[in-house]
Amino acid sequence: MHVVQEEQDGWYEASLSLQERRKRGHFSTPPLLVERILDACGYTPGSDLRSLRVLDPACGSGNFLAAAARRLVSYASNSSLPQQELADLVQRNLWGFDPDPVSCFLAEMQLSAALAAEMARVDGEALAVPSTAFHIHQADGLALPWQEPCVDFYVANPPYLAAKNTDLSAYCSPHQRGQADSYLLFLSLGLRIVRPGGWLGLVLPDPLLARTNAFRERTRLLEEFTLHHLWHLSNVFTAQVGAIVIIAQKKPATMQHYVVWKREKWQHSPQNAKESGDEREGGSEDVSQDEFKDGRREEREDGSGDGRKGQSEEERKDGSGDDHKG
Repeated sequence: MHVVQEEQDGWYEASLSLQERRKRGHFSTPPLLVERILDACGYTPGSDLRSLRVLDPACGSGNFLAAAARRLVSYASNSSLPQQELADLVQRNLWGFDPDPVSCFLAEMQLSAALAAEMARVDGEALAVPSTAFHIHQADGLALPWQEPCVDFYVANPPYLAAKNTDLSAYCSPHQRGQADSYLLFLSLGLRIVRPGGWLGLVLPDPLLARTNAFRERTRLLEEFTLHHLWHLSNVFTAQVGAIVIIAQKKPATMQHYVVWKREKWQHSPQNAKESGDEREGGSEDVSQDEFKDGRREEREDGSGDGRKGQSEEERKDGSGDDHKG
């Protein structure tokens, strides 16, 4: 099943020029990383998944949703649920949005194939759910009238589009400091709509750790959530974007809560990553809640700590030198 998934992602990405992929922010999340994020969030077959809603607001070709569907199948098998109840769970609890119609079509196909393959594996009988029954919709996830809070797992690798290259004014808060890059808008949405006790599992660009325009989101994250994991990755995407993964639960952290910061280097190809595993660089550090909120871990006089050496101080503060892609 993972091979089919990689072929779908590879076919669509290969059909787009690098310039077009950067314009859209279209870079698929490797399956191995998807699985690790769901594990870290606790979305596992051993948990009671019956009433837990999963949302990917920028689902692309559906990697997160397909992985969640496979876990739902295993949960249903372990719980001896009938096939119709499993089908109802998938239709009720897995949601995805993307403005690109081709991505939505691929997500529907991948979700349908994942269900059939996983059911055949665990029960010897495929589950046929029409792709039109899934809650995968061609829509801008940022533009929908969300009721808050409404989801238990908010997992995504949203597009990293700089405000200077994209009109994001319709989504911006009057309290926004600096430019409102698209990934900050998706993070802000997740902070609002995750239910108490729910989880964020997000792949985001590493400037989030230090930029002034992300201070508001960092503050809210640290005040309302417990940050469980912060992974700093390299070589995950062919666009050479510095990426981090944030795993956080919506409940206030204790004053003594610390996060272990890990840096990892990955192969570009998902297939290579599966074969060789991830290559880890360096060690790990403890990062306090306040350091993460203020961005002190990354800010240095020469800018070398946040990957923007050579930019002016003004550019580093307001993010105007950005053109994130992911």
